[in-house]
Amino acid sequence: TLPSNEQALAVFEPLHANIYRAFDYVDESEIYDALAESVEGPLLDQLYNSIFRGLVLQEEGGAVCRIDEVTSLESRVESIGVLDGEAPGFTVWLRWQVAGSVSHWGHSHSRTNEYEARYTVAQSESGWRIRGNELLAQEVVSTSTTDPRGVLSTPTDR
Repeated sequence: TLPSNEQALAVFEPLHANIYRAFDYVDESEIYDALAESVEGPLLDQLYNSIFRGLVLQEEGGAVCRIDEVTSLESRVESIGVLDGEAPGFTVWLRWQVAGSVSHWGHSHSRTNEYEARYTVAQSESGWRIRGNELLAQEVVSTSTTDPRGVLSTPTDR
């Protein structure tokens, strides 16, 4: 059966949150396995690679960004139906922020990015999984740097 709008959002929200929680793991195979609990198909490799590249800052000597908080700002179900003529599914539009930090070379940087995307979620043999996404917008909404003494410098806010 097809979910209601409320049920679709209740399914989607933990799937989306798990995308970022998966990167709490250190071992790459654990990250991938945790991500597979929310995402399937070609999107699994795509999201793993794009998020992992975003968290490992090669230009900063391989420093790893830590995700501090993911905040959903606005969401709505755009459609509910049968996908590809077989699987029940739905699409969700979401706007959210990701706050993260990286510490290296005696100081830390914090940054909050805001995103807007459309996600496709489908029922599979393993349960509901995110099957597709389309990034619609992305922007940095704030940045700051803290020196070793804990002094905040160079903040920028939208």
